[in-house]
Amino acid sequence: MGRLARTSCRVLGHTGAWTCLGGGCLRVRTCRRCGEVEQEQEHAWGEFEYLTADRCEQERRCRRCGRAEARVLHRWGPWQYVGPDSFLLKLQQVHTCRRCGVQEQTDFERAF
Repeated sequence: MGRLARTSCRVLGHTGAWTCLGGGCLRVRTCRRCGEVEQEQEHAWGEFEYLTADRCEQERRCRRCGRAEARVLHRWGPWQYVGPDSFLLKLQQVHTCRRCGVQEQTDFERAF
C-alpha cells in the first residue's frame, strides 16, 4: 500500500473488522487501507471467586479460553493502636483481615 494510506492510518487509525481465531480470545484484523495486520487478546472474564472460605485468594477464569487470573482481596477491620500510649511522636497501628486473620501494621505520626 502507499505512503498516503499509511499516513492516513497513523492519523485516523486502522479500519476493518476484528475476527476471533478458533473461538478463542485472540482477535486479528487486516486494515482495509494500509494492509497492516493487528492482533489483540480480549478475554471474557467471569466473576472473581474466593478459592476457600478462610482465605483471601480469589480467582476468575476466561469463559472462552479458560485462562486464570488471581488476586488477593482482604476484608480489613478498623485500625487499632498497639502498645502503651507513651506520648511519643510515632505510634503503631494494626488492622486484621476478618476473613483470613492476617495483620498489617503501620506507623502513625502524631500531629501536636
